[in-house]
Amino acid sequence: MIIRQATTSDATAYKSLRERLDSETDTWGADPGERFRTDEDVKAVIKESALQKNSFLWLVADADKLIGFLHAKGLKWRRTNHTIGLDIGILKTHWGRGIADELFFQLEKWAVDNNILRIEFFVYEGNERARSFYKKWGYCEEGVRIGSIYVKGVLSNEIWMSKLLGS
Repeated sequence: MIIRQATTSDATAYKSLRERLDSETDTWGADPGERFRTDEDVKAVIKESALQKNSFLWLVADADKLIGFLHAKGLKWRRTNHTIGLDIGILKTHWGRGIADELFFQLEKWAVDNNILRIEFFVYEGNERARSFYKKWGYCEEGVRIGSIYVKGVLSNEIWMSKLLGS
């Protein structure tokens, strides 16, 4: 397994990975094919992540195949640039192999090295597996976004989770 920074040459493979992840679950917020229309859309995301000091897009590869990603997007204002939003996905075929643990270990190391003090994200309320994982890593449930996502045609909630580093 290799974790590496995305480059624009990864656009097609990353787009395919996200489409596959979107088809594996209906709790992402996007349906398959809805997230990125073209490879140019993906390249724009990759470029933006590379340009911001407090952002990155890491890809996880097994041999030459992408199996996951971790996207940290930093807030840009001086009062909030110590905070990053997070998005993570790993193909179901690779769950239970310690990949998410390695990503979070590297994430928190990177965050400390880059003066990031707060990591935050939303998770579908019914995703107990993910919520348990995040709690294991010290993330707290801060609040509920009521009716923020449709899951299987039902208006559902998301949990806002975060962690303050160094606290």
